[in-house]
Amino acid sequence: MPEKYQLPSRFGVHAPMAGGLMKSLQWAVDAGCNALQLFSGNPSAWVGVPWKQDLCDQFDAERRARDITPCVLHTPYLINLASPDDGIWTKSRKMLEDAINQARRSGSEYVNSHIGSHMGNGMEAGIARVIEALRAVLEADDSDVVVLLETTNGSGRLVGSRFEELAEILNALPHLSHRMGVCIDTAHIWATGYDISTAKATRAMLKEFDNLVGLDRLKCIHANDNRRALGGHSDVHEDIGEGTIGPAAFKVLVNDARLAHVPFILETPKKNPADDRRNLERIRSYQNQR
Repeated sequence: MPEKYQLPSRFGVHAPMAGGLMKSLQWAVDAGCNALQLFSGNPSAWVGVPWKQDLCDQFDAERRARDITPCVLHTPYLINLASPDDGIWTKSRKMLEDAINQARRSGSEYVNSHIGSHMGNGMEAGIARVIEALRAVLEADDSDVVVLLETTNGSGRLVGSRFEELAEILNALPHLSHRMGVCIDTAHIWATGYDISTAKATRAMLKEFDNLVGLDRLKCIHANDNRRALGGHSDVHEDIGEGTIGPAAFKVLVNDARLAHVPFILETPKKNPADDRRNLERIRSYQNQR
């Protein structure tokens, strides 16, 4: 068994933004986080308001003083980098640019984004649009913010539900490899059809990901159980170990030394920080329990 310091050690939650950046940070503190995720702006709006620089500086200084790192900014849900509609695609590029700018100004290390839908234009056409958008946005930006492409649940015409699709996008932009990575959402891959209900199946999933994408490109895990069936293309997040996935997958993931660099972000149901603290304590308790 590897020493504990070699295992994943960064665990956080998606904190609500009501009340602003510092309120979100306090939620993370109260929940017992040492990593954090926030929305980069209103999750249901195309146009966001840039955070004031003095507030960003205060947030970054306080976060680092409390050793809450990394900070992941999640783009709004409207983003569709795969869209064949030029208007939506252009607005989506701008949304990604704005999120990167919010990350740069607030000292956040990552921007996590849903990829979007090809809207019936075909998977290859959708992937091509994503590649084009990422190339344009990242080549024009000189920051070190890393963009993470999140696995999707496989519903409808979404791009990025299969590891092969993510690999195709990343491999098309080798000169930007230092600026891109993947976020696996356990509830999403379960919905797509990746069986992780047992330790053996979870290890097989990691092997497949490593072969196709590379574990070095895995920069974040959204650790969520799911209330819905395997392969049902639906994800309703559930408390860790209490959904259809169960505890086995999480026990494997938090005990894999190859994932020591990966922060685990929980998006489990909550009404207050105590709910998040309970789930964080549970997933941390799985270490050394394989």
